[in-house]
Amino acid sequence: MSTLKVSLLQMDCRIADPEYNFLTARSYLEMAAHDKADLAVLPELWASSYALDRVEDFADPLVNEPTPDNAFGRFAALARDMNLTVAGSLLERADDGIYNTMVVYDREGRLLSSYRKVHLVPMLQEEEFLAAGDALSTVTLDGHEAGLAICYDLRFPELFQIYTRRGCRMQVMSAQWPDLRQSHWQALVRSRAIENQTYMVACNGVGEFDNIRFCGHSAVVDPWGEVLVDAGTAPGVYTVECDLGSVDGIRQAVPVLATRRPEVYARAEEQAAAEVPAAATV
Repeated sequence: MSTLKVSLLQMDCRIADPEYNFLTARSYLEMAAHDKADLAVLPELWASSYALDRVEDFADPLVNEPTPDNAFGRFAALARDMNLTVAGSLLERADDGIYNTMVVYDREGRLLSSYRKVHLVPMLQEEEFLAAGDALSTVTLDGHEAGLAICYDLRFPELFQIYTRRGCRMQVMSAQWPDLRQSHWQALVRSRAIENQTYMVACNGVGEFDNIRFCGHSAVVDPWGEVLVDAGTAPGVYTVECDLGSVDGIRQAVPVLATRRPEVYARAEEQAAAEVPAAATV
């Protein structure tokens, strides 16, 4: 299938209130199912919101299929009940720490892929509460590869470049991006789409927590950088079709990927690593 219909579930997640957030997610997923979406994407940490000082209370082990009394298992059950492939991030409890983990469950509630947030946000001291992931992850959606990312990852172009070189035609991202840096969000989402000639599917949250307002503007951007949908600041479900079959033609028309010079970049990286900057003086 060359087209993929995507729903962005732009939620106003209630802090430390998983039951309310699960009810909201179910309601929104019903709307996405009514829109006949193939993929529904939820924001970052949508079940607990950004209660970093309470991650111990809301973290669960990652599970591969529907099960009660576990946030991942309940998310899988929603996918099965709504007959939708779903993606979004939750708090994962593992032996070596708690991770911000994006999961993708298929229409039967089976785990397709998981990704632990690699880049933690220093401005929010996330490293004090969460462990950082150390690997990238892709997922196959109706025969098309897509890369997975979470929020602050957006600032690191290398991640998306690697996904593109792995054959991804789409990047799927969950976020809780602050209003203070809304202009960065919108510019970076478009930039990642243009520079990688890929679809960017970026689901953000809205609302406010601890004097931080999340900016919304969830978006789907095509490989030309055209914004197919911008959710603005209102919570709701925003659905659009992505023509993944067009990506190869766009990459042939403007052959950026084919004219990369990795050997030049590698030499420049080696040179930069060898150059030790002089110590700063006051």
